[in-house]
Amino acid sequence: MPRRPNPYIELDGPLFDPNVIRNFKQAVAEGIEELAEEGQDVMMAQISAGGFIRTGAFLRSVDVVFVRSSQDVIGYAKILPTATWPDSDRPTRTWIARGLRGGVKMRKSFDIFARTTNVLRQMQPQERIAKRVQAVLE
Repeated sequence: MPRRPNPYIELDGPLFDPNVIRNFKQAVAEGIEELAEEGQDVMMAQISAGGFIRTGAFLRSVDVVFVRSSQDVIGYAKILPTATWPDSDRPTRTWIARGLRGGVKMRKSFDIFARTTNVLRQMQPQERIAKRVQAVLE
């Protein structure tokens, strides 16, 4: 029995690129990194508004750490101050966050982490990252 001829179909475009998954992950990682940089500015503004700028060392210690183990993963970003204030023997960041530590209620604080998170959520990060992905796929 003879075989029926199969039509030849050629697919072209960025969606059919062999590196489309890598390009997608790179676009999302760049979007996360961009948002983290803006989050750093937001956190620095929250620290300044709280009056925690005696010498400026604490304000300058706010850093963005972008963690990405390889090109095959998207990764994540952390925004955090690394300096201690006001005493060197006091654990870092205990005075700027609310909650319990070791079952003991921490003193009243400014809660810059929650405030920074709220501002970043209002920036609509999903839409911003979706625009980056759309640009890669066009």
